[in-house]
Amino acid sequence: PYPTSLVLSTKFHNQATPDMYLVPYPSPAAIADRTPVELGCCGSRRPRFEPVVMLLAVQQRAADLRTKGFTVVAQPVFADQAVLTQAAEDCAARLKSNLEEVSELGLNPRKQGWSFNEICHRSHYRYDFQHLHTPAIEMITDAVLKTVEPILLQLHSLPVHPDERGGTLLRQLWPRRFSPCRPEPLMTGSIVSRPGASTQPFHRDAEAKTLVRSALFPSHRLFNCFVPLVDIEEGATGTEFWPGSHHTRAWRQWVDAPDDSVRMRLFQQATTEAPACPAGGMILFDFRTMHRGLPNTDTRDRPYLYTVCGTGWATDNSNFPARSLSSFVSSRSAPCGTSQS
Repeated sequence: PYPTSLVLSTKFHNQATPDMYLVPYPSPAAIADRTPVELGCCGSRRPRFEPVVMLLAVQQRAADLRTKGFTVVAQPVFADQAVLTQAAEDCAARLKSNLEEVSELGLNPRKQGWSFNEICHRSHYRYDFQHLHTPAIEMITDAVLKTVEPILLQLHSLPVHPDERGGTLLRQLWPRRFSPCRPEPLMTGSIVSRPGASTQPFHRDAEAKTLVRSALFPSHRLFNCFVPLVDIEEGATGTEFWPGSHHTRAWRQWVDAPDDSVRMRLFQQATTEAPACPAGGMILFDFRTMHRGLPNTDTRDRPYLYTVCGTGWATDNSNFPARSLSSFVSSRSAPCGTSQS
C-alpha cells in the first residue's frame, strides 16, 4: 500500500519539453530520519534532492500561507532542547534588564502606555523587545531562515490569489520576476506573555503603506516567523489567527467599514484558528493577517522568538518607535506623553 516512486516534471522557460524525473519515494524510516533520497532523472540539473515528502510539505505550507495567511511547521526547526532552554534564559535576562530600566524612569512596567525602541508593552503583561544577538538565539534564527526561504520562494511562484485584487496594470508592467522574492531578515526579537497576560485585540502588524504596496506588487511582503520556546496547545495559550484576512479584498472591507458595528459583524462571520506548535517549531504568517495573543493562564512565562523577513524590498519601520530607552535612562527622565500609572 506504500508508494514506491513518483513522476515529477519541471520545465525551464527556455525548454521546449519538460525534464521528467522518476523519484524513489522514501520509506517511512527514511522520512523519519529526514535522509536525502537519490534521484534518477533524464536531463536533470540537480543530482540529489531532499525527500519528496519534504518538498510536498513546502508546497503545502506555501499554499496555506497564500490562502490562510499563516502556516505551521510542526516539525521543530531547531530540536536541541539545551539551546532552546538557553534562548529562553537569554530572553528572560533581556526582559528583566529592560524592565529594570523602565522602572528607573518611574514608569510602572506592568501598565500599558509606554514604548521604546528596545521594548514595547503591547498589552497587560505582554512585552515585545528587540534582541542583542546571543549564540543560542543566532543558532535558532539561522535554522528559521533556512526553513522559511524555500516556503517563501514557493509562495511567490504560485498564482496571485483571486482575492488579491488591485494594481492589475502595474502587475502586468512590473511582474514578480522583476522584484526580489528571496526573503531578507530584517530584525529579530521576542514576545513574552507573563502569567496573567490578557487577550489582545485583533490587529495587523502591517502599516498602511505596506497594505497598499502589497496590493500593487505581489512580491512586496513582510512575514513574521514565530518560534515558541515552550509547547503551545491548540486553541488555548498561543496566537489566534483570522484566516484569509490578509487578502486585499478582506482588509479593504475592514478599513473601509463605516463603524465598529460593521467590523464586529465581519468578525462574527469569520472562523478563527489558534494552532498548536511544539517548542522549537514555527508559525509563519503574513504581516497583513489579523491575529491576537491569547491570555496566559499558566504559571510560567510564554516566550516566543521571532524573525521578521521581507521580500520585494519591503521594510518594517512602524512596530518600534525611534526613542531609545537607554538614552532616557541616561538622562533619568520619562518621555513626554508616556503614562506613569
